[in-house]
Amino acid sequence: RKDKEKSKLTDLEIAQYAYKFFNTFKGLVVNLIFSFRERDESLEIFENLTDPEEALRIIEVELGFLYDALFTKVAVLHTLIGTISQVVASGTLVAAFILFHKKPNKGREFHPADVVVTYTLFAVGLALDLISILLFLFSDWTCAALSSLKDDPDEDLSPKDQFFNWLLSLRKLSWTMQECNKEGDDKCSKHEVLTTGFFLRRWC
Repeated sequence: RKDKEKSKLTDLEIAQYAYKFFNTFKGLVVNLIFSFRERDESLEIFENLTDPEEALRIIEVELGFLYDALFTKVAVLHTLIGTISQVVASGTLVAAFILFHKKPNKGREFHPADVVVTYTLFAVGLALDLISILLFLFSDWTCAALSSLKDDPDEDLSPKDQFFNWLLSLRKLSWTMQECNKEGDDKCSKHEVLTTGFFLRRWC
């Protein structure tokens, strides 16, 4: 990245590089060997970063991709089959709710308590499904997979990339200065603490 040595990476570029490195180096998990070209390319990118925190953020997002691939279904959901399965599952849940809601005489056929429980289960299921869809649409995976690194670093971001960049900026690392006193010590030390919001964190 020689043409952009002196400028900081955008939040979208952080995710794009992390996604690129994830796809390049995920084979290391199963003892595959990558080429010297891939190694040198990654070294060049990290050497040209202007801020050490950028390297931390790239690794943070890359490890998030690796964790999702190993322990969750996110990687599958971002394939064509996974997306179709998600749409079908959500559609059947909505269809079942509509059919039950429009069913005549359900107040006489079922006990009122059963009707209330059924509506409650539908409400919880729809809420969880909506949350999963939002997490799917606004995840690092979606932002990185639906955008690509630009050859010209000075090229303006498209409206779609601007939205992705704004979305990812909400999950940026946030630091706060904190004072700490050791027991029996009058001296006060100051250090920075990671204070990214709970719902925006990539890690617990």
